[in-house]
Amino acid sequence: MQYDLEQIVREYGDLVLRLAVSNTLNRADAEDVFQEVFIRLVRSLAKIENEEHLRHWLIRTTINRCKSLFSSAPRRRELPVDELPETVEASPDNQEATPAIDALQRLPEKYRAPLHLFYCEDLPISAIAGILDSSEGTVKSLLSRGRALLRESLKEVSYA
Repeated sequence: MQYDLEQIVREYGDLVLRLAVSNTLNRADAEDVFQEVFIRLVRSLAKIENEEHLRHWLIRTTINRCKSLFSSAPRRRELPVDELPETVEASPDNQEATPAIDALQRLPEKYRAPLHLFYCEDLPISAIAGILDSSEGTVKSLLSRGRALLRESLKEVSYA
């Protein structure tokens, strides 16, 4: 199958950048991940079978690149929540974060990715399970626990 890289970037660039911002909590790191994902795509384009495979490949590769970014030596320590920036960028076009998006971005990574894919990218649980290389039951548990953490976080915001 023949693909036009510029068309792919136009069609999926926002998805990759949103997901990267959501996982890295930092615009500069997200842009680095964005570039790495599309560089890897150039090398792997011949292996892409169809549009659905392409979308899942981009999402999986973005999540993997974000994880590897945080496993690098200078980034191994996680910042406590109180050291995170007050307002995290909500979207690639630099809009201010809403309380819900801010709360989502403050969740541990294992909950952020499934919640982002489910609510922001409208992916079904079966697709998320495939992308995260997990069972559907695991994804459902992560979504349930993530929602509970979000509820608690948003209750704290409303009382503050």
